[in-house]
Amino acid sequence: MATNKIVISKYITADRIELLRLLLELQATYFFQNASPQIQELQREKDIKKTYDDYVNFLDEKKDGTWFMEKGCKQVRSDTWEGNELSVKAHQQSGFFISGISFGKKL
Repeated sequence: MATNKIVISKYITADRIELLRLLLELQATYFFQNASPQIQELQREKDIKKTYDDYVNFLDEKKDGTWFMEKGCKQVRSDTWEGNELSVKAHQQSGFFISGISFGKKL
């Protein structure tokens, strides 16, 4: 089976629709093939399209990490689910480090 590999090295506003499409496609395929049933259940509570749309809006407005520094932030946090080695590697290649464990619970 052939695998597709996409490398995103930079983002420009003109790529907004394509980035949003890719994020939603990843959510619909990779996420549901790899995330545990508990994580999938927690994610069903979110409006995924709105979440990603808000994220792309943030990218369009902020462009780089200087916004965080201007606001006095000392650290930026991100998350992924346990066992998602692809995401862990991508985060580490972007300069993130593992800084703790996060838990979720459906109420």
